[in-house]
Amino acid sequence: MRARAGWREVLTILFLAFSSPAAGAPFDDPEAAYRDARAAWVAGDVDAAAAIFAALAEQHPDNADYLLGHGQGLLATQRSAQAVPVLERALELAPAYLDVMQVLLRAYETLGEDTAAASLRARAARLAPDAEWTRAPSTTPPPVSAAAPAAATRGRGRVTMSLRQEHTLTERDDTWRERGVGVEYAWSRRALLGGHALRSRRFGVSDTLFEFYGAMPLSEHVTLSGRGYYSPTRRVRVHHAAIGGLSLALSHGFVIGAEGGRLKYDSGPSDMLAGTVERYFSAYRLAYTLSAVQPAGGPWSPGHRFSAGWYYGQDSRMNLSGGFGRETDESVLGAPLLRFDTWNVGVNGRHWLTPHVAFDYAVGYTGLESPRGNHLDRTSIYVGIAVRN
Repeated sequence: MRARAGWREVLTILFLAFSSPAAGAPFDDPEAAYRDARAAWVAGDVDAAAAIFAALAEQHPDNADYLLGHGQGLLATQRSAQAVPVLERALELAPAYLDVMQVLLRAYETLGEDTAAASLRARAARLAPDAEWTRAPSTTPPPVSAAAPAAATRGRGRVTMSLRQEHTLTERDDTWRERGVGVEYAWSRRALLGGHALRSRRFGVSDTLFEFYGAMPLSEHVTLSGRGYYSPTRRVRVHHAAIGGLSLALSHGFVIGAEGGRLKYDSGPSDMLAGTVERYFSAYRLAYTLSAVQPAGGPWSPGHRFSAGWYYGQDSRMNLSGGFGRETDESVLGAPLLRFDTWNVGVNGRHWLTPHVAFDYAVGYTGLESPRGNHLDRTSIYVGIAVRN
């Protein structure tokens, strides 16, 4: 319950009291009522706005704007099943109305209607290939339309917490183990902060590693991202690292990105550069990444990575990946600048069992061989659980 009401809410309540069809009379000026509903929504009085939108939709069932407002109000008040037929009717009246598509898509995802959501997303992508919400399921409610201005949803984010455990079996029968906990706060798909605390045991020694990451939109199409790592023990893991990146959304579902940074090990620093090209279509993603790492005193070692992702349900995802390249290690067996050929394949994802509980998974295989014939092939299995508000 709100502690106090703003002047917009007071005017809205008075408006409803004297002119609402609940009293049996139609609105004398429907457009004025529509504007009042929008004002109430901006002021945060969702119930008052929803009541006006509902009355307008009842009196004018062939007006797509009023039906959109009614559907948005139903969705905001946890009545997704009732919102769907209202929004579907609005879409019948205005087949190319993207605001209706976006709100209806959210209703489908909330109800778990995956087939309907995928079909609608593909239809919207043909009309607006540049719109991010047409390329993959959103993790947050869509930006509100003209019937419900964006200010109504500001300040409400989503917190996700996770636990993880990973086991890696090497060719030398040495099992690496890692456990971790993570937390993430997301304002939207492109604005988030998060971190992980990891405890691992590799080559018989234990390490602690902290990871921090974040992203923020600089414009409608440009996103800035960053990652940082720090290990107070640094027996095997990186001592500290900082990596920054930029991505640019282009037309027809293409996204290009670049990142670079420096990683500091006890043996010396390494520089890293990478470039990625992505293509989103319907509920799928294809990507290629070219990366290169230069350890201290060594040459640049290139790497190639290919991945294919599938987004389904409400925020669930699965990703297949594979790659190959070269690695350089200046300290292995005391031999400077030892070059490795490496390749890997894997599958990973997150599946939401309910809107609030999910499990994470990953299975991967990495092959690593040097001209001397020594190798360190390894198989990794990762499981985790995630919960969110």
